[in-house]
Amino acid sequence: MKCDKCDIEMKWFDDFPDACGCCGTFYYKCPQCGAVKTKNFG
Repeated sequence: MKCDKCDIEMKWFDDFPDACGCCGTFYYKCPQCGAVKTKNFG
């Protein structure tokens, strides 16, 4: 997943406060601007 602003690959991370693997929600964070995106695999 790419950051819309920076157009670089976002890093996946699972230490988001309400991140829940069983819910199928994954969080991506841009290492440059810190923008966060979520992707649901539910």
